[in-house]
Amino acid sequence: MDSSEYIKKRIQSLRQDSEEIRAKSPVTNDFDSWSVLKLILHSAAVNMYTNVLQGSDTFDDLYYIDALAGSGVSTYNDGESCFLGSPIIAAKVAQEPFRKMYLIEHDPDKADALEARMEYIFSTHDDVVEPEDWDVKQGDANKEIPEVVEDIWRSSDGTFNYYCFIDNQEVNVKWDAIEALTPKPWGDLLINLPIASAIGRNATIEPVPN
Repeated sequence: MDSSEYIKKRIQSLRQDSEEIRAKSPVTNDFDSWSVLKLILHSAAVNMYTNVLQGSDTFDDLYYIDALAGSGVSTYNDGESCFLGSPIIAAKVAQEPFRKMYLIEHDPDKADALEARMEYIFSTHDDVVEPEDWDVKQGDANKEIPEVVEDIWRSSDGTFNYYCFIDNQEVNVKWDAIEALTPKPWGDLLINLPIASAIGRNATIEPVPN
């Protein structure tokens, strides 16, 4: 299969059941044309991660952390098309159910929409196995991530591994929060860092003295 055929196939998988799941709430995320590439990468990463670690003798529990989880569905081309969001993709492609999924979203409306959509897919889609536990946490990821780390340590005997997806729109998740995730090399992080966008939105221009 050449690269174009692979991408077309992956795009189809990202759109599968998306209109049905979108109907659970009017709230969605905006979707840029390049966003599909990071979702394809995310999908492949979750699939490989769970495939490699399923049945591991080293790690008893696998955790999923989505630091900027969104509403569960993104719309494109003025709402004419929609794609599944990263938390739903992770639930659908995981080769082994996560011990717990932590889904962090700052916007309360998007957090509510995401919770409704996750409840829907777990209760109606036989191809999606519900994890032992999952939690939509409405709040700032920089404050929520350290609490998630503490919760993982409390709920596990220490033989755990995690996959964390951080889909920055600019520099949303600060280094202190990322550092809280990595006291031990027991996890994998996939971080989108749009440098050009971050600089463009946050840079200040000092006037040039005469």
